[in-house]
Amino acid sequence: MGPAHNNTMITKNPGWALLGGSASRRFKVVIGVLILFIASAVVVLQPDWHVASSMLRVPSSHHQSALGPSTNPPTDPPPTPPSQPPTSHSTGPPSENNPPPQKGSAGIGHDARTAVLSPDVDGILLSAGTPFFSSPSGRHTLVLQDDGDLVLRRVDADGASHPIWWTSTGDRHKGGRILYVDKQKGHIRIVLNATLESTWTTIWHSDLEPACRKADSGIVKRDGEGNQPQLTGMLEREPGQLELSDNGRLSIAGMCDLYVAPREREKERSLAVIVAGLYRTNHVTCKTHMDKLVANHPSFSRIDVFVYALFEPADVDLFNRTKESIEAALRKCYGSHLRSVDVLPVDREEVDFPGGKNATEATPCKGKLRRLNNQLRTISLAAQQWWAWSIANGYIHDTILRIRTDTSFWERPEFKSLEELGQNTLVLPHPRGEHYFYCARMSGRVSVGPSDQIAYGSAAAMNHWLHMHDRFKQMVDLAADASRPALRDFSGCEVMPSGPLASDCQKPAPCSIECLVGWFLDARGVDFHIEWGWQQSLWRRRDIGPKGAEQERQADIAIEVRDDGMFWG
Repeated sequence: MGPAHNNTMITKNPGWALLGGSASRRFKVVIGVLILFIASAVVVLQPDWHVASSMLRVPSSHHQSALGPSTNPPTDPPPTPPSQPPTSHSTGPPSENNPPPQKGSAGIGHDARTAVLSPDVDGILLSAGTPFFSSPSGRHTLVLQDDGDLVLRRVDADGASHPIWWTSTGDRHKGGRILYVDKQKGHIRIVLNATLESTWTTIWHSDLEPACRKADSGIVKRDGEGNQPQLTGMLEREPGQLELSDNGRLSIAGMCDLYVAPREREKERSLAVIVAGLYRTNHVTCKTHMDKLVANHPSFSRIDVFVYALFEPADVDLFNRTKESIEAALRKCYGSHLRSVDVLPVDREEVDFPGGKNATEATPCKGKLRRLNNQLRTISLAAQQWWAWSIANGYIHDTILRIRTDTSFWERPEFKSLEELGQNTLVLPHPRGEHYFYCARMSGRVSVGPSDQIAYGSAAAMNHWLHMHDRFKQMVDLAADASRPALRDFSGCEVMPSGPLASDCQKPAPCSIECLVGWFLDARGVDFHIEWGWQQSLWRRRDIGPKGAEQERQADIAIEVRDDGMFWG
């Protein structure tokens, strides 16, 4: 029987004890070095993890079986999410172990760190088992919710979580949910599938975003020194990865952005300028467009111009202009910023008010209707050209501005920030020194009517304003009876009324286009503000000399109501 290893033996055999202790320490050192070596090798060689100054690659861990991204999702629903969500700094939502950042953090004003989510071997990014993907700071989290909605949430300094982007796919159907990478013929998209009535169904995919559908379009940014456009792209990443930065930018790596916070987007803000209307004095005003706005405005890194110009008989008879010469002048003036140009004869493009003369005579608008209808129609047709270009190129501008072809800028205009504008606010700058009306509003009160000449805002808000023509007849029908109370009648008043009713106006102006604009935007739920600080107005034909005055006289022949530009713009 071997000796017992006890304290007595160690005490009586000090030499053996000393030898054993020395060997034990050497053994521990060797083991420690080996562990450090293995740990270092794991960090360097593990494909799902990468740490650098600006990137954190996050491992995907899904407990359900799934087929590859180019095939149908699995038939068995994924397991029920765990009762406690993961608390990993990169893959879990904010919690006690992963608190939200303090005010002033989240990378604003600094180079933001970015977490990268790679698909697993089955192409899956998120599932019911692993529904979270967080930015390095934990302030932003992409969540595949139990109701089926894919939501990007932001945790503010007070600890409250707010949704800032979502796919609007919530349905609360029982069954599985997965977000996975789909590869078809070299094209990559992110797909959200759910089991609806025991069948896997696609309920959202990234190709619904124009920029993702046209992922090879690139983005033109301004060269800091030469002010010339240059093509830049995102850093190359593994296709199908999701990126989420501390600033909240959610992107498909190397392809497109799904969400960019307004403050972050301000650094690369883009502007679409829709120049639409009668050509008239554009050969003079175009230079002011370039000098004061398009060529080098500090608020924008990219400015694109879309022109829709109509020429009149006087352009041909008095100025010897042709369709070709006008188009050449436009291309020369707007230069590399021009994205589309249409030059058309006005007599071929203008149409009668729906219902013809009888419908016109039945309203207090009378002869104004045809002109107002065509003014709004021209804006709508111009907007269609901008929108077609945007979809074809997968690029939606941050801000959309419409000006007339004969709008003249005296000073550089100032724009509200993207945070101030939001998605539902329009700014309507009033022409300098021009008359305005008092208008009845849907709220029942009376306020100054906004100009129909110029407006800017987000694509969502501007699409209402740009397409007022679609509802023009309906709005005119509402104003058919001038005796209606202000709540129903958008007719204007040329002097300040004594109250909100139509009978309170001593000098009515039926069918005022300015009042129609306000009424229409109220009806659409669009918030709008009149801007008084822009130094701009129309450069009229009479302002360019005798020929211009004659052109204006000829244009007004056979028109029942003379257009002096002050009321009807």
